[in-house]
Amino acid sequence: MLKGMKYRLYPTREQEVLLAKSFGCARYAYNWAIDVRSNAYAQGRKTPSRFNLDKLMTTEKKGKPWLAEVSDWVLKEAISHACSAYENFFAKRAGFPRFKSRRDSVQSATWRRPTVKGKNHVFVPKVGIMRFRQHRPLEGNIKTVTVSRHASGRYYICFQVDDGRECTQKPKRAATAVGVDVGIESFCTLSTGEKVANPRLRKSSQARIAKLQKKLARQRKGSNRYKETKRRLAREHEKVADARREFLHVLSTRLVGENQVIAVEDLNVKGMLSNRRLASHIADASWSEFFRMLEYKCEWKGVHLLSCGRFEPSSKMCSACGRIQKDMPLSVRSWKCPECGKRHDRDVNAAVNILNFAVASTVNGRGEKVRLSSVDGYPFAEASASR
Repeated sequence: MLKGMKYRLYPTREQEVLLAKSFGCARYAYNWAIDVRSNAYAQGRKTPSRFNLDKLMTTEKKGKPWLAEVSDWVLKEAISHACSAYENFFAKRAGFPRFKSRRDSVQSATWRRPTVKGKNHVFVPKVGIMRFRQHRPLEGNIKTVTVSRHASGRYYICFQVDDGRECTQKPKRAATAVGVDVGIESFCTLSTGEKVANPRLRKSSQARIAKLQKKLARQRKGSNRYKETKRRLAREHEKVADARREFLHVLSTRLVGENQVIAVEDLNVKGMLSNRRLASHIADASWSEFFRMLEYKCEWKGVHLLSCGRFEPSSKMCSACGRIQKDMPLSVRSWKCPECGKRHDRDVNAAVNILNFAVASTVNGRGEKVRLSSVDGYPFAEASASR
């Protein structure tokens, strides 16, 4: 199973220059490959394969000797990434690949056949031995290594490793199951009744970011002080991103470790960002990244990740009797079912319904309502018994 292991990198001044050349050559090779394939497609010719593009790059290097100053793996990997982006577009997995710019906030290049020297050093072809901070063990067979430079001036190295393990077999029956309802007031509410507080990391740093943005706007563009303030602003944004990523990793790892079934709602997060009143809060919560982490961690650990349709009445339906309320504005945080008389917390009730809907649609494939409130610990028991 392939995994990515990311660490902080500390190159020397001379190595920073060599890395900058590698970033520039990788960017040129990527843009060149996109341009060649796009022109071939526009003219009705057969688009060249990755192998043919590698051969064409050999000819391209003769007229541009500066391309020979970096490792051949950098150019080949950049061409491979461009071909993958082009193929993803035609497979409707992504938009049309755009050209990379030297002004992008993240610059990167990929090498093959790196060699780890000891615990905290790695040899990269035509760059040399660089020091990195190995805060967790690097296990597995190293396939490739990617070095990136962020706008804050920090360098990171990511190892793609094959740990030699297969994905854990998912159990037919699960001991524990949980429904997850994401929100803004609380980051998420679990069907067990637990509410995870929203850290609101952007709000805590908003004053410092606004101060730096105001200072940057008053400085002459391109000056040394402008560049330094821009770097400080990027570091402030990176602190927020790092703290958010740490929070999401801790929460997702805990949920995957404690449960064998996790049910979430299939939200249209991109569409919800068009709401100007809630867009900043939704972006700060980073629900899409949270769902992405749950997806690959469930794949690693053999946990069932189920999805509930976004149009299911998870908030309006009573999880005890199944009665659906006609109106349920966002201001209503708790309500009492007029039919069975049970009082519900809006978010907890939604989390329970998300689990019910997700398991029902997965088990029988017909979307029939299978309430699991009375099933203690075995969410598939009732459904399998009804077959």
